[in-house]
Amino acid sequence: MTTYTIRINIKGLRESIVAKLVEKLKVELSPEQPTLAQISFVREPEPPTSRSERLEAALSTFSTAKDDAQAEVEALRDELQEWLDNLPENLQSGTKADEIQEAIDALESMDFDSIEVLDASDVNFPGMY
Repeated sequence: MTTYTIRINIKGLRESIVAKLVEKLKVELSPEQPTLAQISFVREPEPPTSRSERLEAALSTFSTAKDDAQAEVEALRDELQEWLDNLPENLQSGTKADEIQEAIDALESMDFDSIEVLDASDVNFPGMY
C-alpha cells in the first residue's frame, strides 16, 4: 500500500472542501484501487506574524537552532532599522523614533555566544502609530 503525505495550506478553505480534494487525489494517485491510496493530511501551524510573536518563536528554538534564532533576531533588528531610517523627517526626533531605537538597541544587546537562554524581556516593539 502506498502512503502519500501531502501538505496543503488550507488558509481560507473549509475542511469539507479539503476532504473532497483528498478523495479526488486518492482516485488520481491510484485509479485502479483508490481505497489502497492512503493520504495523511497535515495541518501546519500558522507562522507568527507580529514582531513580538516572531521573536518569541525564534527564542523558543534557541537551544536547538541557535543560528536560526540569531538570524531571525537580526532580521527583526534590520526591519526596525529600516523603519527608523525611513521615518519622515518630522518624526525622526520624536517619541516613535526613540521607541524604535530602544527596540533596536535591545535586540543588538542579545549576546548569542555567552548565554544558554535568551531573555527578550527588554525588547518592547513599538506600535505602528
